[in-house]
Amino acid sequence: MKSSSLINVVGIEDDHTNIVKNIVKMYPNGSLFYTVHGSLTILKKIKLALLSDDSPIGNTNGFPCIMLDEVKDSRMKLCLPFFSESVSLKQSNEAEMDPWLTIVGEDDLAELLSARIISAREK
Repeated sequence: MKSSSLINVVGIEDDHTNIVKNIVKMYPNGSLFYTVHGSLTILKKIKLALLSDDSPIGNTNGFPCIMLDEVKDSRMKLCLPFFSESVSLKQSNEAEMDPWLTIVGEDDLAELLSARIISAREK
């Protein structure tokens, strides 16, 4: 993927759900996507738009993982960062009770990002 191709995906009028949908479509089947957002409402909209409520739940590296309806054999983890200033305790509790969402801390997020960077370098 060229670095400029991501710019083509994101339009000013696009909402977050459409941006995620377009990014997912750009990658091959069998990909794993992490969506980290500080808004529980946005994560729920993405879940409903991409995954539907009856999508099967798997488990990858200790995180719930949803099989995507739109891209064969691809999975997505929807993550709410509980350290974000925009996330209240009520939202964090609500996300924890949703089997399709994962709550991540700063250390978890840093570990996920650094593992992906190292993995990409090895290819």
